[in-house]
Amino acid sequence: MKRIYFATVVFPTLIWFTTAPVPALSQTVQLPAIRQFWYSGGVAVPDRGSADLGGNRSSAITSSSRGVPGLGRLPGGTYRSAQSSSGGVSVHTTIIDLDEMDRQILGYDPHEARRARQRGTTVITAESEIAEAKSLVRNARRAIREGNRSLANDTYALAIEKLGRHEEAAELLAYARAEHARVCEEVSAAQERPRIIASASVTRANPRRANPSVDNVARQLRPPELDAAQSSRRAPFSRDHVLRVEP
Repeated sequence: MKRIYFATVVFPTLIWFTTAPVPALSQTVQLPAIRQFWYSGGVAVPDRGSADLGGNRSSAITSSSRGVPGLGRLPGGTYRSAQSSSGGVSVHTTIIDLDEMDRQILGYDPHEARRARQRGTTVITAESEIAEAKSLVRNARRAIREGNRSLANDTYALAIEKLGRHEEAAELLAYARAEHARVCEEVSAAQERPRIIASASVTRANPRRANPSVDNVARQLRPPELDAAQSSRRAPFSRDHVLRVEP
């Protein structure tokens, strides 16, 4: 009887334990990851150069497993995933130095000229005037390359005037005068060419023009009334000259 009683009591208990619903013991929620990167500092980059500021690299490994509490993991219920990312930051720069542009165009340091104006003096040193003349010669050469020879002629003249004031610029003055003379010849040749073409076209249009003579010159100087009187005086008498008056 005891064995039968034990079986009838334990058996329903095991049935209830295995068929009861298993409550969820934990829950995992994956939130979106937000990554930010910033840089604060300074680097020395040459003109029209580039520099590498650095980079970052990140990696993540996730795993999940499924199973029954108390019994362990189920076969094939484990999942793993990995993710990695990398990035870099670089900078490219082009420096525009307005002061250096002024030095190349004007031929002198604008800061020095500004300080001289603040001191109330207008004394121009020989070095600054020679540098300005060099800049004028460069501008004249640029004008020649662009085809503006009249501007180059005037610019050379101004540079020669400035270089002629200083003895230490004698060699530069000789070069400037030689280039100026060549430009003057080209300008004069360019101006004479249309005149030659115009005179040739006029000669081609009137090939049978009468040569100048004393009669032609006198005819141009005489008034037209005198020519008409002489022609009527030399004309022979004819009946056509008689006026017919009809009643």
